[in-house]
Amino acid sequence: MSQIAGCFGLSPDWRAPRVSALLDLIVDSGDEQVETWQEDGAAIGVSRHLWQCDVELEGKIIIAQSEGVVVASDANLYGTDALVEELADATGVPARRASATLILRAYERWGEDCARHLNGDYAFVIWDRRLRRALLGRDLVGRRSLFFRELADGFAVASRATALARGFDPQASVNLALVAAAASALPGGSRQSAYDGVVPVAAGATVAWAPSVGAVTVAQWEAPAFQLHNRTQSFEDAAEQLREVLTEAVRERVSPGRTAVWMSGGADSTAIFAAAMSAADRGHRSSRVQPISVSYPTGDPAREDEHILALAGRWNSTVRWIDSESVSLFDGMEERARLRDDPFAHTFAQMNGILAATTRANGAHVALDGFGGDALFEVSPAYLAELLRAGDLREWWQARHRSAVRGLKSTLRWSVLPALPEWLWRVVDVARREPLNRPIRYPIVGWLTSRARDDVLARGFDWVDLRPRRGEGPAAFEARCGLTGPHFARALALTRSQTVSAGVEVRSPFMDRRLIEFAAGRPVAERGWQGNSKRLLKAAMRGIIPDSILAPRPFKTGIAARYLHRQFATGILHRLRAVFSRSSALADHGIVEPGAVLRAADLYQTDPQHLTGVSLYLTLESELWLRSR
Repeated sequence: MSQIAGCFGLSPDWRAPRVSALLDLIVDSGDEQVETWQEDGAAIGVSRHLWQCDVELEGKIIIAQSEGVVVASDANLYGTDALVEELADATGVPARRASATLILRAYERWGEDCARHLNGDYAFVIWDRRLRRALLGRDLVGRRSLFFRELADGFAVASRATALARGFDPQASVNLALVAAAASALPGGSRQSAYDGVVPVAAGATVAWAPSVGAVTVAQWEAPAFQLHNRTQSFEDAAEQLREVLTEAVRERVSPGRTAVWMSGGADSTAIFAAAMSAADRGHRSSRVQPISVSYPTGDPAREDEHILALAGRWNSTVRWIDSESVSLFDGMEERARLRDDPFAHTFAQMNGILAATTRANGAHVALDGFGGDALFEVSPAYLAELLRAGDLREWWQARHRSAVRGLKSTLRWSVLPALPEWLWRVVDVARREPLNRPIRYPIVGWLTSRARDDVLARGFDWVDLRPRRGEGPAAFEARCGLTGPHFARALALTRSQTVSAGVEVRSPFMDRRLIEFAAGRPVAERGWQGNSKRLLKAAMRGIIPDSILAPRPFKTGIAARYLHRQFATGILHRLRAVFSRSSALADHGIVEPGAVLRAADLYQTDPQHLTGVSLYLTLESELWLRSR
């Protein structure tokens, strides 16, 4: 995958050798294009797979420079027509549209606020030769990772935390609290990495460093406020505009060659596929865009084969199928753990790997997915509390009866408690002598030691690293968490690291800045729920997606919980026994109680609770990660 390394300050005889050493630690294989730059006070290096130079918009320019500025980037920028127009007002039309060049020009135009004007997936390092200052930036959802480390005599940056830790200290200490959080399936913090002293650049933020002031983080993008009501545009007009915006976002992300769409049978990825097909040249639709999907057994709630076939037939396309039962979650666990920067693991990492391999076998380097559709176009029953807070009692009553929120307990959980202010939650906590379950608080597994539990709680790792804004309702806050929750950034970065190493760039059109801002401005009621969710998105796709896909469903499909249970039931118990019956790295560091892990695994065999299975799996992943260190 594309990698960036840089050193600033430090002694002259250290800088360039240290950058070379960092690149040696993070380069995947021998097919990279490597470029370095250095002068007094700074050294920067970038490596990129040769195939990325062809399919990524940045092309062969990976370090751009002018008289006063040097930019190294790992980036794909979208909506560049508007950016070029803004830049032309001040500096003339850029001669090249390579991402590194556009970032350089944006910095020359807006300085440290340049990231506010960028739309896309990116990580960049800028060295201002006049001010002797470094600026790091990361895209709004954190798909491309970037880390920094402050040193006694300088500053270092790299795309991978492990390289940055071991590049300066082969015995770098591991952040055991983050390992404990990963072993408990907790989101962890967005301001810490798996190594002490190595700090991630936050998604949607920049970090400026100068010798006299050190590192300063500034948020450059925040998710817009999600609206409860908006009557400025009709539902029909909004649906038409949404199709236009989505089609443009997809068109910009489709590869000049072949492109895969990782497709399920829900509204999100089917919308991406239909938009890609409608945007493609008429004579090359079926050859350029290929749906790839996972087939689940008949009767499994995850199965959506019939919907996928209906859409493929609508566009005269052939689906490339992957049999879910042929994919074992446990294959290659040890190797994946060794390669990961993070003890946190993606539960479907093996499935993502098979999807990437199938994409390459089909001749594509680029795959589109439907990530982000849930956050932008769906809403949970927390919407009832939003209506209650707004005083819209008539709509609240009608919406409650349209949903499954009927009984007193259910009404209190979804409709009343989320509407309470935080101070009243604390009053209820005191009265009950135990805290209520918060929508953004995660349970801690019972097999953590008391010391590890205290450490996790002290660092707030059981919470999403976000807080409601003043006046923000629960449904709006839920949507914002779905976009900017730090665990999503970690999962996206992990997935990208895995798929790019396999030769595939995954792009998410729903994470386009223009789409996010449009969706946030629409009424929450347009998202719907209980079988008729994503009303606006479905209306936008009418005519290019079969009605059978858009119609309400009696239950939510596409949820692979039974697949996970089958995998856990056949593979997790003996693996946990093999690890925790003997020597355990987690136990040696005082993070888990081995006996409690095995008791939970035995109980799972008789009472297969989904969350318990996932937590046991992530404990095993954390164990293997810590052993590899």
